[in-house]
Amino acid sequence: MSSVQQPNGEDPPEAAGKHLDDAQLLFIHDHWDGAAYLAGYVVECSLKAVILAGGGSRGTWGGGRGHDLTALQLLAATVFSGRSAKYMQAIGVAQTIVGATGWNVSQRYFASGHIGEAVAEAFLNDAEAMYQATVIEMKKDGLV
Repeated sequence: MSSVQQPNGEDPPEAAGKHLDDAQLLFIHDHWDGAAYLAGYVVECSLKAVILAGGGSRGTWGGGRGHDLTALQLLAATVFSGRSAKYMQAIGVAQTIVGATGWNVSQRYFASGHIGEAVAEAFLNDAEAMYQATVIEMKKDGLV
């Protein structure tokens, strides 16, 4: 449990770690669709952790922006405070996932084989970089 766990039990920093572990296992076993899908959630939860550490609340990403990584990047950039400014550099880390070839929550409905190994690996690399630059660093600093 992190220090930014929400009253409803949501805990973005902890969820980011769980999703990263699961994405890595799926990738190792050649389940690239699932690995890529969960990699997107690592980025989403990491961005939400930055927002919460910056003084934002769960309501900050309401209105359909909860899974929109581009919107979450913008929110994280506007919500940060002195406590989370150090982690703002991470917002640009996940360019493959957020970019033109990027992730979206609708991937959960795609047939198996929609995402290949190379794309899944790029997503996973970005997710790992985002997690390291945000959640791990905030844990070291005692913010989450």
